[in-house]
Amino acid sequence: MNKEIQEKENSVQILETEEDHRGYALKATFDGETFRKIQGLKLNLKVKDNLLSRMQRVFLRDKISYHEYQEIEKVIEITQTTGKHKLNLLTKPMIDQILRKIPEKKRKKMNYVHLGGIQILVKSTFKEGINCPIVINLSDERFINAREGNLGIVEGNLAYTKLLFTYYPKYCISLKDADFNDALSLHFQIKRNDLFKPGNHIMSIYYQALYTVTNSNYGKVYKNKGMIEIDQECAGIARIVEAEVQQAHIPDEYEIRFGKTQEIGSTSNPRLSIEYGRILLEKVYLIDIL
Repeated sequence: MNKEIQEKENSVQILETEEDHRGYALKATFDGETFRKIQGLKLNLKVKDNLLSRMQRVFLRDKISYHEYQEIEKVIEITQTTGKHKLNLLTKPMIDQILRKIPEKKRKKMNYVHLGGIQILVKSTFKEGINCPIVINLSDERFINAREGNLGIVEGNLAYTKLLFTYYPKYCISLKDADFNDALSLHFQIKRNDLFKPGNHIMSIYYQALYTVTNSNYGKVYKNKGMIEIDQECAGIARIVEAEVQQAHIPDEYEIRFGKTQEIGSTSNPRLSIEYGRILLEKVYLIDIL
């Protein structure tokens, strides 16, 4: 706990601040004269040097943030493309590596990770022109209700060998979450079962991300970005199905089951399994990239 006494305009302000991995707290003690000024204070945000603005400068909390850019590539075997496997795009070990680079005094104050953006490239390992429809689902599996955890669905075809899109989460995730590793999961299904023999790798998933580890759950986010954007080169061969903000839902063509799924590279069994049905979609949102 930091404690200091500041003399300002013949008043005494005793400040006590505390910040660690559990949270942040501030206490301030004023003398009677300052308290009377506060009681009679008229809020005037146009006056830059009023008492309120001076108090805010005294109470200013340090915003701590560390940023890291990462690139990861995974090769996917054909039996992992049934919708019953997943990739966790954000894991605690990844963030722990960032935390170890931060000085201990600041590291103990870190509580959140903010994702500035994640770009995902799905690329085939076969020749161009092969019909290979694919559905990709991004989900937050911390939710009890899988529909509310849906972040977006991209439907495309690897006939042109690649599918590229970008996701902007627009929120922070607590580092203390029990299901932290499930906060950003990628499910995918190739809607053909007659392409590769088992044991062969049909595609690779390459993704790059900007992570910000911070001590506060507020700050600047990508306000002018959509949740998901398809790359302009893929606009003609892919489309986005995403949940509405106020009336979130997944089209009836997509059946969600609570069953066993397997994380790629792990022996754990997360709870969400997604199976995709009919090809036609009743509600489709196209995002044009200018």
